[in-house]
Amino acid sequence: MKRFGIMTVALTAGGCLLAGCGEEPQRAAEVPAAQSEVVPGWVDEKEPPLEYLDEALARAETRNDGKEVCRLLREYITCENADHAGLIQEYSLLAFAAAHGYSAALRYLIATDGTDWQNACPEKLDSPLCLAAEGGHADCVRILLEAGFKPEDCRYESPYTCALSSKNPECIRLLHEACRISEPICYPEPEAEADCARHATLEAAIAGDCSVCAERLVKAGADVNAELKPGFTPLMLAASYGRPEHLRLLLEAGAKVNVQTPGAPSALHYALEWRTYSQPQVHYRQMIECVRLLLEAGADASCCQEFGTTPLHLAARRCMAETVSRMLADGADPNALGTACYGAGKEITPLMEALECSSTMMVLLENGADITPYKDTILWMAADRSPRVIRKLLELGANPEARGADGTSVLDLVIREGNEEKIRLIREALQHSRRKRR
Repeated sequence: MKRFGIMTVALTAGGCLLAGCGEEPQRAAEVPAAQSEVVPGWVDEKEPPLEYLDEALARAETRNDGKEVCRLLREYITCENADHAGLIQEYSLLAFAAAHGYSAALRYLIATDGTDWQNACPEKLDSPLCLAAEGGHADCVRILLEAGFKPEDCRYESPYTCALSSKNPECIRLLHEACRISEPICYPEPEAEADCARHATLEAAIAGDCSVCAERLVKAGADVNAELKPGFTPLMLAASYGRPEHLRLLLEAGAKVNVQTPGAPSALHYALEWRTYSQPQVHYRQMIECVRLLLEAGADASCCQEFGTTPLHLAARRCMAETVSRMLADGADPNALGTACYGAGKEITPLMEALECSSTMMVLLENGADITPYKDTILWMAADRSPRVIRKLLELGANPEARGADGTSVLDLVIREGNEEKIRLIREALQHSRRKRR
């Protein structure tokens, strides 16, 4: 985005978002002096400073003086002391006013100009209705609809989709009514992505985190189990973004919680895999809430995605002890084999995913996790866990003489840590092991 005074102009790969059309804009120098009541404090006889034009525009828009707004916009567009000289003067004045919310200018241009504005924009640019919707300017959207602009006449995203991205409820309502939406509509992707599948607008509402739009679409009859792409439903999309309010809406509307293409992730997988590194505590709570909602709705914690990974593996990896306990109570297999995200493709159980968290390990060990495949190494790998975990592993037969690749023993590790209780546990286990060998 490039900032020009009060105007913000978006550029795209195909050129500027706003189009030039209609009459050639009148140069500021051509405006007779009598018409330039302009701005108090302007003493430069060549051009007004941009901040004075900004103030004059705001006053004229407040007075609903469309003629004066248009005149000032022409001065603004052609102002040579702006860093956009030679670029912005190609724009359609109507498109410029629509994009930036100058409703008085829109009324004046549509009423007096006589140009066929609906067909005036070059092909590379989108319609003023889309620009007004994208900017969230509800008054401009209303004016354009009343003037006969049609929501379906768009080159890229529809005005309704633009309104969803703006998150302005009044824009969404106006275009929802104008489009006569009783079922979810589909819209074409931009030409650069023409090979992509068509997407329902419910997807745009969830991806844009607009709960108002999503609720309206669902009430209008949107199919909450529609495939946005093969094997991917709105519920999965909401889970992957970590948005509990959307999950709750979809589940209450009848979304199927265990839909899954063989080998692909389920909604519960997506909820547990979702993560972000900004505001981690807030987002972690959102993930916990998403998982809770899905489990309460009957999500299967034993379902496998590619390589056998279950939601239980992912919950153990995330150190979610309470969630792991809930999954085990619901019948999840504590010894399911799945490929770790690390470990060079080795199949491991949820217990090995939980090595970073004592409480999660204890939940698994107390609910039937089998250490037999790892009894010669697990104690060394878990040496920095709590004394309670060390004691439980020893009770289940873990080898206290385990050593790492560098030759360090379990006793070396706990002595280095300095935890007296763990040192005592390991020494007692070593003495017991030596007595057994005798």
